[in-house]
Amino acid sequence: MKMLLRNIFFFLLILSTSKNVYSESGASLEKMDRNKYYLSTSSKFEDSSIESESSASSVESESSFSIFSQTLNVNYFLNEKFSVVGSYNFALVLSVDAEVQGFDLGMQYYFLENGSSKELSFNGNYIETSPELAPFVYLGATTRDYQFSTTSLKFQGLSVKAGADYHIIENYVLTGDIYLQYLKNNNVRTMTTFGASISIGYKY
Repeated sequence: MKMLLRNIFFFLLILSTSKNVYSESGASLEKMDRNKYYLSTSSKFEDSSIESESSASSVESESSFSIFSQTLNVNYFLNEKFSVVGSYNFALVLSVDAEVQGFDLGMQYYFLENGSSKELSFNGNYIETSPELAPFVYLGATTRDYQFSTTSLKFQGLSVKAGADYHIIENYVLTGDIYLQYLKNNNVRTMTTFGASISIGYKY
């Protein structure tokens, strides 16, 4: 009976997330962040449209195209709620004979407070917990450099996205998201992009 009560107590302590250290009758449960880094590669498919304006009120031309791109991502967890995400994007757009590359840097918020894994220590024993599904939202800065056959266009702006991490096995994570980008360049061109991505990553 004593052992059963102790196990129940241990289980309740694991479920609690209000504090980092718990103590009861000399026993303590310590939580430490695990897998502070996620390294991943993404496949993206997106539709983009570029508007060129001759003045503030008149649209000179508009072009649209689709892109399939690859991305390298680094996700650093500040805590269970927030992480900083940096990405490098590269693509060849055969339909418009262009090369695209650029960077993203932003903040990711896990509204279920389960973004990172945890290692729990209790009386010398260790248990590692990992979320199965961790939904998030993202806001960040984006740059894109389009190298067309006749010109080069540089865009800067904002990206927003919503998605979820699905923890597969051990240290592997699968991520899916949808995103919207609104970018401008110095020549009064505006680019709007809507896309989706899926990535596979490894947790360190």
